[in-house]
Amino acid sequence: MTKRAVINVRSMDNACLAWSVAALYPSERNADRESSYPHYTMMLNLQNLQNLEFLIMLKDVTKFEGLNDVSINICGMGQKTLFLIRLVDDRKRNMYLLYLQDISAR
Repeated sequence: MTKRAVINVRSMDNACLAWSVAALYPSERNADRESSYPHYTMMLNLQNLQNLEFLIMLKDVTKFEGLNDVSINICGMGQKTLFLIRLVDDRKRNMYLLYLQDISAR
Protein backbone atom coordinates (compact mmCIF):
# COMPACT_ATOMS: atom_id res chain seq x y z
CA MET A 1 0.00 0.00 0.00
CA THR A 2 2.81 2.42 0.82
CA LYS A 3 4.31 1.75 -2.62
CA ARG A 4 0.95 2.64 -4.19
CA ALA A 5 1.34 -0.38 -6.45
CA VAL A 6 -0.99 -2.90 -8.02
CA ILE A 7 -1.45 -6.09 -6.04
CA ASN A 8 -2.75 -9.18 -7.80
CA VAL A 9 -3.76 -11.73 -5.18
CA ARG A 10 -3.47 -15.06 -7.00
CA SER A 11 -6.27 -17.45 -6.16
CA MET A 12 -7.69 -20.66 -7.55
CA ASP A 13 -11.35 -19.66 -7.16
CA ASN A 14 -13.60 -17.08 -8.83
CA ALA A 15 -13.63 -14.75 -5.82
CA CYS A 16 -11.17 -12.25 -7.31
CA LEU A 17 -13.17 -9.25 -6.04
CA ALA A 18 -13.22 -10.65 -2.50
CA TRP A 19 -9.46 -11.33 -2.55
CA SER A 20 -8.86 -7.82 -3.91
CA VAL A 21 -10.71 -6.34 -0.94
CA ALA A 22 -8.65 -8.62 1.31
CA ALA A 23 -5.62 -6.64 0.15
CA LEU A 24 -6.95 -3.73 2.25
CA TYR A 25 -5.58 -5.73 5.19
CA PRO A 26 -1.84 -5.45 4.53
CA SER A 27 0.34 -8.53 4.63
CA GLU A 28 3.87 -8.58 5.96
CA ARG A 29 5.25 -10.19 2.78
CA ASN A 30 4.16 -12.08 -0.32
CA ALA A 31 1.23 -9.74 -0.93
CA ASP A 32 0.34 -11.64 -4.10
CA ARG A 33 -0.43 -14.90 -2.26
CA GLU A 34 -3.85 -15.60 -0.81
CA SER A 35 -2.11 -17.47 2.02
CA SER A 36 -0.76 -14.09 3.21
CA TYR A 37 -4.28 -12.98 4.21
CA PRO A 38 -7.03 -14.37 6.39
CA HIS A 39 -9.64 -16.03 4.17
CA TYR A 40 -12.00 -13.43 2.71
CA THR A 41 -14.99 -15.12 4.39
CA MET A 42 -13.46 -14.09 7.73
CA MET A 43 -12.95 -10.44 6.72
CA LEU A 44 -15.99 -9.61 4.60
CA ASN A 45 -19.71 -9.46 5.26
CA LEU A 46 -21.13 -12.02 2.85
CA GLN A 47 -24.23 -12.58 4.97
CA ASN A 48 -26.74 -11.09 2.53
CA LEU A 49 -24.89 -12.22 -0.56
CA GLN A 50 -26.13 -15.79 -0.75
CA ASN A 51 -27.84 -14.96 -4.06
CA LEU A 52 -24.69 -13.24 -5.31
CA GLU A 53 -22.23 -15.60 -6.92
CA PHE A 54 -18.58 -14.98 -7.66
CA LEU A 55 -17.58 -13.77 -10.32
CA ILE A 56 -19.47 -10.64 -9.29
CA MET A 57 -21.13 -8.70 -12.08
CA LEU A 58 -20.56 -4.94 -12.35
CA LYS A 59 -24.21 -4.32 -11.43
CA ASP A 60 -23.70 -6.14 -8.10
CA VAL A 61 -20.64 -4.15 -6.95
CA THR A 62 -22.84 -1.53 -5.22
CA LYS A 63 -24.48 -4.22 -3.07
CA PHE A 64 -21.07 -5.66 -2.18
CA GLU A 65 -19.78 -2.17 -1.25
CA GLY A 66 -22.71 -1.44 1.04
CA LEU A 67 -22.28 -4.66 2.98
CA ASN A 68 -18.53 -4.26 3.40
CA ASP A 69 -18.04 -0.51 3.88
CA VAL A 70 -15.72 -0.09 0.90
CA SER A 71 -15.75 2.15 -2.18
CA ILE A 72 -14.69 0.30 -5.31
CA ASN A 73 -13.54 2.23 -8.36
CA ILE A 74 -12.95 0.16 -11.49
CA CYS A 75 -10.49 0.92 -14.27
CA GLY A 76 -10.14 -0.79 -17.62
CA MET A 77 -7.15 -1.04 -19.90
CA GLY A 78 -7.00 -0.16 -23.57
CA GLN A 79 -4.06 -0.83 -25.84
CA LYS A 80 -1.99 1.96 -24.30
CA THR A 81 -4.22 3.71 -21.78
CA LEU A 82 -6.20 3.20 -18.60
CA PHE A 83 -9.79 4.40 -18.45
CA LEU A 84 -12.45 4.58 -15.75
CA ILE A 85 -15.34 2.15 -15.91
CA ARG A 86 -16.79 3.06 -12.52
CA LEU A 87 -15.92 5.98 -10.25
CA VAL A 88 -17.46 6.28 -6.79
CA ASP A 89 -17.85 9.57 -4.95
CA ASP A 90 -18.21 7.95 -1.53
CA ARG A 91 -14.91 7.85 0.40
CA LYS A 92 -15.07 4.83 2.64
CA ARG A 93 -12.10 2.49 2.41
CA ASN A 94 -11.40 3.55 -1.16
CA MET A 95 -9.78 1.17 -3.62
CA TYR A 96 -9.19 0.90 -7.34
CA LEU A 97 -9.51 -2.37 -9.21
CA LEU A 98 -8.15 -3.07 -12.66
CA TYR A 99 -10.58 -4.99 -14.83
CA LEU A 100 -8.88 -7.12 -17.47
CA GLN A 101 -10.99 -8.88 -20.04
CA ASP A 102 -10.09 -12.51 -20.69
CA ILE A 103 -9.19 -12.41 -24.36
CA SER A 104 -8.41 -16.14 -24.43
CA ALA A 105 -12.16 -16.84 -24.11
CA ARG A 106 -12.88 -15.26 -27.51
